[in-house]
Amino acid sequence: MVQAILTNEEIVSRNFVLDEKPKAIINIVDANNIERNLYLTMQLLEMDVPMVVALNMMDEVTGNGGAIDVNGMEAMLGVPVVPISAAKNEGVDELIKHAIHIARYQERPGRQDFCDENDFGGAVHRCIHAVAHLIEDHAKAADIPVRFAATKLIEGDELILEKFKLDQNEIDALGHLTEQMEKERGLDKSAAIADMRFSFIEKICEKTVVKPHESKERIRSQRIDRILTGKYTAIPCFIAIMAAVLYLTFNVIGAFLQGLLESGIDALSASVDTMLTACNVNEALHGLVINGIFAGVGSVLSFLPVIVTLFFFLSMMEDSGYIARVAFFMDKLLRKIGLSGRSIVSLLIGFGCTVPAVMATRTLPSERDRKMTILLTPFMSCTAKLPIYSFFVNAFFPGNGGFIITALYLGGIVIGILAAVSGFLVPVFKPLGLGDWRIVTSLICGFMAKESVVSTLQVLFAGGIAGLLTTAQAASLLVFSLLYTPCVAAVTSVKRELGDKTAVGMVIWQCFIAWAAAFIMKLILM
Repeated sequence: MVQAILTNEEIVSRNFVLDEKPKAIINIVDANNIERNLYLTMQLLEMDVPMVVALNMMDEVTGNGGAIDVNGMEAMLGVPVVPISAAKNEGVDELIKHAIHIARYQERPGRQDFCDENDFGGAVHRCIHAVAHLIEDHAKAADIPVRFAATKLIEGDELILEKFKLDQNEIDALGHLTEQMEKERGLDKSAAIADMRFSFIEKICEKTVVKPHESKERIRSQRIDRILTGKYTAIPCFIAIMAAVLYLTFNVIGAFLQGLLESGIDALSASVDTMLTACNVNEALHGLVINGIFAGVGSVLSFLPVIVTLFFFLSMMEDSGYIARVAFFMDKLLRKIGLSGRSIVSLLIGFGCTVPAVMATRTLPSERDRKMTILLTPFMSCTAKLPIYSFFVNAFFPGNGGFIITALYLGGIVIGILAAVSGFLVPVFKPLGLGDWRIVTSLICGFMAKESVVSTLQVLFAGGIAGLLTTAQAASLLVFSLLYTPCVAAVTSVKRELGDKTAVGMVIWQCFIAWAAAFIMKLILM
């Protein structure tokens, strides 16, 4: 039998309902998208758990000329249905009362059977009922609702099959029943079960739902979506939007705020320097305060406006729903390099921090996708690398910050993709021109925390690094900082998820690629 693919969170959620036997479930349904949302409702009804359905955003439905026959829907579903508006706190008290009532008296759903013997010749109906009869004693022994178990076994759910411990004759019978249903219905088993549920949902909606008119906001949103998620326009729009965000961050808004903060830090440093000199403070202490605190910590602090500005734009993109659309249109591209469409979520989180990005891979459906995504997330430039980028861009490439930062972000993505279609680069290594112990020390400190690279460089070079490195050396160091191993916290999270060997292999692999790319950059600029 073909195994049904379930994600980890689906398995955890389902096992909780089956094993923990919750007293009641409040199932919140989006009343604006009721056809799609009722699918989960039907699966929960099959699990025979006391439940109340909350129709949320009913104010929007009625406000746009729509209506829902709540009593009629209750009769067809066999559970209480309560209209609410969570945003306006309407109907919530009534919902809670219903939930408490069904939990106290353990009022189970009035129906779990949604197949119709007259639909499509009754093939699905006969199959479900035959399988339910076949496994009835097993379902009782496992304390699993027989209707739910029957549909899951037909779909090929290996986890349920393992619990039931069917003998070979029963397994053969299950296979014959399923094959016969597929032949009669003309669909594979999963599609046939899904179609059965959606057919019942259509009947509910035909009898109880008057669809609302599309609001002006929704029409406007759809027009924008046609451009932002279009087949030929989605990726160019994404690159253009990210380039604009980075340009405004590093060349306009962020740069202006950074200049103000740097001026303030310089003025404060000069005042403290004058005061310490007037007080005849010990020279060592004087140097520690001025060259250590103000030159080191102050230089890192000056990058704060840049980071805050970038986070402001990213939060706007997240709140507007654009990031979700990015995940949608990137699905095809990711599948071409062997990743699940869900991988984009982890990769996008990687632009913030590698640690939660690695942890987010736990939701991926296959172990292979999970491992590949974990190995690729460090190529996404996390926010801890921003101070490195900002420092070198301002020192060596003034006026081109937006372009260079965009190139670095895209470069990380491209290298990550290439590391996935070729595996690794195999150039001949030569020294990169970075044989200064102070640079090496700063990169080692970067392994602990990427933002410490800049402060270490500032302290060790006493704020004069711009006059000690060539442009080629700076570019080489910048590329290496982009690609080399993530911080120790990220490596630890990979170790926890995939083990010691994989974590060590990832570190060696990334350092190797970083070394090669930095060497090539040096040759180009020499």
